Amino acid sequence: MSSPAPDETGAQIQAAANGAPLPPGVVQLGPPQIIASVDEPGTYEAVVRICSEPIDREQLVVVGNIIAKTIYSDPSHESLSVLVVTSWVPDGAGSVETADSIRTRDYSVILWDSETAPPNASAWE
Repeated sequence: MSSPAPDETGAQIQAAANGAPLPPGVVQLGPPQIIASVDEPGTYEAVVRICSEPIDREQLVVVGNIIAKTIYSDPSHESLSVLVVTSWVPDGAGSVETADSIRTRDYSVILWDSETAPPNASAWE
């Protein structure tokens, strides 16, 4: 069963996440999933699935930061409360399997565009 189409703000968050300039060898696995938050009404949660050869947590955080910063560059970021980035790897048989997942502690309180103190692993759980 697929998720319902996001409303206008959700679609803007989705489009921003789709525009993230991912590193070579990393691709998005389908469109980002945008969900109305049940914990913070009026906000959204985004799930972005990436596919690549196996990457460690540090590399996944780098990819997560790229996606988070790209979303932050769009005004719709003000409506995002949680960002989840899940890593999937090819299994060699034409399918993919999940490898790791990171989640922002609180997307809305991090200054993702800060040049003086860029986000690090502490922004993710």
